[in-house]
Amino acid sequence: MEIKKVAIDDLNAQLRVKIEAADYSPKVEEVLANYRRTANVPGFRKGKVPAGMIRKMYGKGVLVEEVNKLMQQQVFDYLNEQEMRILGNPIPTEEEIDIDWTEGNDFEFSFEVGLSPDFEVKISAKNKLPWYKIVADDATIDRYCDDLARRYGKMANVDKSEAEDTLYGKFEALDADGNLLEEGHSNEATLMISAVKDKKLQKGLIGVGPDAIIDFDVMKAFDNNTTEISSMLDIPKEELSDDNKMWRFSVIRVNRMEPAELNQELFDKIFGEGIVEGMEAFRAKVAEDIEKMYAQESERKFLNDATEYILDKTKFDLPDAFLKRWLKTVSENPLTDDQIEAEYAQYQLSTKWQMIENKIAEDNKMEITKEEMMEFAGGAVRQQMLQYGIPEPDEEMVKSTVERVLQNEDEAKRISEEIFSRKLLQHFKETFKLDEKEVTYDEFVKKATK
Repeated sequence: MEIKKVAIDDLNAQLRVKIEAADYSPKVEEVLANYRRTANVPGFRKGKVPAGMIRKMYGKGVLVEEVNKLMQQQVFDYLNEQEMRILGNPIPTEEEIDIDWTEGNDFEFSFEVGLSPDFEVKISAKNKLPWYKIVADDATIDRYCDDLARRYGKMANVDKSEAEDTLYGKFEALDADGNLLEEGHSNEATLMISAVKDKKLQKGLIGVGPDAIIDFDVMKAFDNNTTEISSMLDIPKEELSDDNKMWRFSVIRVNRMEPAELNQELFDKIFGEGIVEGMEAFRAKVAEDIEKMYAQESERKFLNDATEYILDKTKFDLPDAFLKRWLKTVSENPLTDDQIEAEYAQYQLSTKWQMIENKIAEDNKMEITKEEMMEFAGGAVRQQMLQYGIPEPDEEMVKSTVERVLQNEDEAKRISEEIFSRKLLQHFKETFKLDEKEVTYDEFVKKATK
């Protein structure tokens, strides 16, 4: 067997593969002998079918399969041995070759390969990128304080409803003339004013109190959301129709979430007893938490900026014509040349960035270990358990959960990508010169969407 690489240019080559009869014959004979032992042919006992008949029945199919398997394995081994960096996979040349699949023949095949270009990623402290530190201004802190007060507030009954209130009352079915149905269905439930889609009805529900009566079309009120309507009326979804869309709602009480008072009792409830003392410390703690959340957005912006900068500064070509042909061969659905052209620019950009990432990882020995994967997954599992009220989970339970998570290929891939993204971010922070700028969140959004 012989494989030769024929260079076309710096980015394209051909692999010419020659397979001789001696390369494939032993395997073909082995497979046919196994067929003979196991074949069920009418008129012959198992294992007694004449070898010539087996060869006539199965010989060509076995020959084609074994030659192709041998060819693919040898091409794969050759690429590894030669350390050829290719893009995509080898694809048969476009030459039409009429192969004579006769046992004893020698076979020749030819493949196109797209070669990965050589390039360097040159970044250093001479390259400056902005790093935005998003600070929580007073208006943002006020909003978060108000939100916390509402979240820890108490439900109270009031005399007149407002837009954010919830009405509790009785639903009763009406007939076509707007009269209560005798022995009609009824149900007591809550009605959130802000959830009503019919703006006219929503406006009519504001300013009402206990004993108010409102007749309305529930299908129109909730934009035919049968799941929500079914739950509210306690009626199976399949029984809802235009015949029973009119209902009377009698208000029993108006519920309002009254925000908690911003005092030491609330501070202790939110952050733990004695963690913050007084309003000033509370607002400072809220600002700290806000800025931690904002920090993730700063990191994403910086990573995007670094990606754009490196893509712009790192110039190299790809074997574009080859890649366009290869994309057509691997697409699940047939693609036209026009579709390839329309989508290729984005594919080219993502391919270049993937190559740049791989180059950075190789140059800086960014390996992801099993221990890192387990540590990352363990942290996520503990955080989830904390949300479910388990502050100190059993470590054996955490370990078994982590092992189960990492057995899922999609989850393992997601975790690996997240760890690599963090390593990449840290590398960029240590390599680029950071031009730190303090901005409010609104200012940051303007810059991020510029």
